[in-house]
Amino acid sequence: MILCTCEKPSVAKDIAKVLGANKYQNGYYEGNGYLVTWAVGHLVTLCYPEDYDEDLKKWSFDTLPIIPKQFKTKVIDHVKDQYHIVEKLIQRDDIEYIVNCGDAGREGEYIQRLIYQQAKNHHPVKRLWLSSFTSGEIRKAFQNLLDSSEKDNLYEEAKARAQADWLVGLNLTRLFTLRHGDVIRVGRVQTPTLKLIVDLDNKIDHFKPEPFYEVYADFKEGFQAKWIHEKQSRFTKREDAEKIINKCDGKSGKITKLETKEKSTERPLLYSLDTLQKDANRIYGYGAAEVLDIAQSLYETQKLITYPRTDSNYLSSEMKHLVPGYINMISTIDQYKAASEQLSEQGLTINSRMINDSKISDHHAIIVTENIENHDLAKLSVGEKNILHLIITRMLCAVAKPFRYSETSLEAVVEDETFVSKTKQIIDLGYQQIEVDLLGKTLPKDMELFHVTNGQSVSIDSMNIADKQTTPPKPFTEGTLIDAMKNLKKYIDSDSLKNAVSDRGLGTVATRAGIIEKLLQMKVVEKVKKGKVPYLHATALGHQIIELLPDSISSPEMTAEWEAKLSEIESGKIKPEVFMKNIQLYVQKCVSDYGSVDKNNQIASQKKKYPEKEVIGKCPICGAPVYENSKSFYCSDYKNCKFSLWKENNYFKAIGFKLTKAHAKKLLKDQKTLAKNLKSKKGNSYDAWICVEWTTPYPKFTMEFD
Repeated sequence: MILCTCEKPSVAKDIAKVLGANKYQNGYYEGNGYLVTWAVGHLVTLCYPEDYDEDLKKWSFDTLPIIPKQFKTKVIDHVKDQYHIVEKLIQRDDIEYIVNCGDAGREGEYIQRLIYQQAKNHHPVKRLWLSSFTSGEIRKAFQNLLDSSEKDNLYEEAKARAQADWLVGLNLTRLFTLRHGDVIRVGRVQTPTLKLIVDLDNKIDHFKPEPFYEVYADFKEGFQAKWIHEKQSRFTKREDAEKIINKCDGKSGKITKLETKEKSTERPLLYSLDTLQKDANRIYGYGAAEVLDIAQSLYETQKLITYPRTDSNYLSSEMKHLVPGYINMISTIDQYKAASEQLSEQGLTINSRMINDSKISDHHAIIVTENIENHDLAKLSVGEKNILHLIITRMLCAVAKPFRYSETSLEAVVEDETFVSKTKQIIDLGYQQIEVDLLGKTLPKDMELFHVTNGQSVSIDSMNIADKQTTPPKPFTEGTLIDAMKNLKKYIDSDSLKNAVSDRGLGTVATRAGIIEKLLQMKVVEKVKKGKVPYLHATALGHQIIELLPDSISSPEMTAEWEAKLSEIESGKIKPEVFMKNIQLYVQKCVSDYGSVDKNNQIASQKKKYPEKEVIGKCPICGAPVYENSKSFYCSDYKNCKFSLWKENNYFKAIGFKLTKAHAKKLLKDQKTLAKNLKSKKGNSYDAWICVEWTTPYPKFTMEFD
């Protein structure tokens, strides 16, 4: 028998169907020489301190730092039943080899290998590596299984990341909680991310608008130009601006420069997860975690897009010949028919801006799969339609021509003072026409042409001063915070720190959304609704934590350095032992420097206390407690389980049903709840039982009548 271990039940079902393992058993599928089973996210986790020594359950300076000689793992209690099913299959003597069918990324690798180690696997292991979940791709991947050793470095990176997070998070949380008198949660990535938000908040709060003045001249020859000197156009004193007017108003001069250059704006790159999250946040107001969940559904459940947790914006050279076929498939969808057919007629632009092997690590950019051609897109949720729309539109833009325009620069000198102006004429809208048609982008317009010649005499008809003032930076949205975590250099003022974090970031493309969600759940960050896209601000507690923690803990610099080292583990440039030794030394130094009570900065009496969350019921996927937030009822083990029961969805809206806490409790307990006074399309009232089937990633609802 060949045993396949997957990360989720839905994935196991898809793979079992392709392999012909059609007989459902308790916790696995069997048939055609295959056994296909699944985890429920993580089944195994790192042990807690008290698992090493019961005395470590008590928080004390004396027991810090806690550094295990060897990290131990244990089965997660609420998923132990499924673990034991998987364990028994792994320990069967008739297993020829195991196929690791975990998600094709570092976390998927880590989840499966922890299971194999915990179950003391002695069978050979092969690796299934998928970028899309279509039946054809699954068959192809099974014909080209990798040896497990090819992903050893990926596992070593994931293991080092998890153990480093354990050492830093656990030790420093205990250390600074004891030091300041109340819980201060410290995380290797989450604390520097919080500092980014706090620093920007402080910059906005302390910003003082400063007035400045610009001088404009209207020339009799029909154009307006702005005064400039050595690339500077601003005056800090109004009287200096007035001097220019007094000097030049009504005077004559001449055109000293008039040149036209053709310019272009390149088409956008294909989507990686972070660029998709940024656009979805800007255009639809979706949070980063919400985008990831929707994209994961389009990948796993709908099988319409490729692997979403990718940091690449490029396709491999072997995919180059497939691109025209994808555009043809997109053309079968009415919404995109005109744009895709026009692109094919013009000729697709497929070059190094799309195809680049050196810019791909594990997975290529996010694109559609061949399933797009025959799928009933009307059945998708609103979120799925919107995210798929962005991905398809970006694919069309990526093979379009650049936006081309001519730019004419004018320079006029009057009384030895220089005035400049520019005008643009569109040559070819290129990819921007697609954005106009599909995303509602405002169409660029031609500007008025200059009707003068170089060397021509000109006269100022009138002049004016524009009173302006500097504006504060905008607070983070989830989209811009994702960008800041990826591109730290752009969001840091210090030149030395800019150099230190060059080409480094906080977290990974797969973990950043989770970090933001964790900060929100810890109530150190909150969303402030202003328009369609909420801003992120640190709460008073968040500000206080950053004030109390030393810069060495909260600065992004060190964490960015660690992230770079973790990437080097994956590429084989450094050994994980070297990285982990540095983490241990860092933790030891923190304990040495801050291992005492700070009587001057106790926060126990100041910190707002938050009540314990009410348990709504048990998660139907993994068994963990379910809590409530403003939008949904969600699994408390959100790191490993993506279950959410949304308060609003298209089905509920269609029948006029409002999901209350009482209804949610009934659905979680009995899988049905009685809804009264629902409205039919004709406006009639009726009662019905709302029934649910706990499918992933979204539950399915039906109605029953007495």
